[in-house]
Amino acid sequence: MRAWQHVTDSARVTVCCDVNGALAAQTAEKWNARSCVEFQMLLDDPAIQAVDLCLPHHLHAEYAIRAMNAGKHVLCEKPLAISVQDCRAMIDASVRSGVVLMHGENMRFAATIAMAADAAASGEIGDLVGVQAAYSHYQRAEMNSGWRGDLSLAGGGHLIDGAIHVVDAMRQVAGDIETVFAACARHRPELGAASEDTASLSMRFASGVLGQLFATHAATGRGGAPVLTLFGTTGCVSVGSPLGAVVAWYPGSEPNVMMPAYDWQDTFDGEIRNFVDAVNGIQQLRGTPRDGLLNLAVVLAAYRSAEVMAEVSVAEVLNG
Repeated sequence: MRAWQHVTDSARVTVCCDVNGALAAQTAEKWNARSCVEFQMLLDDPAIQAVDLCLPHHLHAEYAIRAMNAGKHVLCEKPLAISVQDCRAMIDASVRSGVVLMHGENMRFAATIAMAADAAASGEIGDLVGVQAAYSHYQRAEMNSGWRGDLSLAGGGHLIDGAIHVVDAMRQVAGDIETVFAACARHRPELGAASEDTASLSMRFASGVLGQLFATHAATGRGGAPVLTLFGTTGCVSVGSPLGAVVAWYPGSEPNVMMPAYDWQDTFDGEIRNFVDAVNGIQQLRGTPRDGLLNLAVVLAAYRSAEVMAEVSVAEVLNG
């Protein structure tokens, strides 16, 4: 919502919709907007050009497709959906309706990740040989209740809900992921027996790069490891935790702080601005529905790998 305040030159929030009418009215009052509890009211209003869906995972596909069929542009929170089939149906609806469908992944707009990706692409650290990532925090217990504790609604645990952010970051710096070998564990009983709060992934990228991801929301603090480290033949680049700095190391030199600080809010500001500009035809989407599909496929491959205790192909997941 703060990010929408920064695009008032190009867009205006006119309606806030929630099944909780009091919450919808409370939010709408801050925007001098209307409120409603029926989603169909938004779709029937010709003055509304776009919707920003901030819904539980299992509702993404249904409500996005309804909106696009009504001619509305859609910004949909990550994960794009909880199945490959639903992602494809959303993409098809966007093409058929001729509207913008944006995958709402704010890591696409982290300047720190972009700088690390540029360092790898430019050859600044030589040939990229590996990527290591960590995503650690302690999630409030109330966030693990309700729909998040139901596998059929959430689609999984921490991997699909939180660590998928870092999957996107890893794809930004090293390209598409071909295979995953994963193990999952649960330390937070409120999630239920079927969902994980901790996972460890080993990945093979299409480029030949190897990757590792450790993700948990059962650990206090964010841990000592950087969010992301790129290992190159002539140097390394690390993105600090939580996205606070970019530091490069080269043989025989002192660490080079390439970016000393970064505001997490900027990622949401960039996401909302990109969506509005894409709707207005000013720039291309940076968070594409294809990215949402591929991020989800990596996570689903990890879940399948943890179940069968073997390396799983992402293409196998994509192809059903």
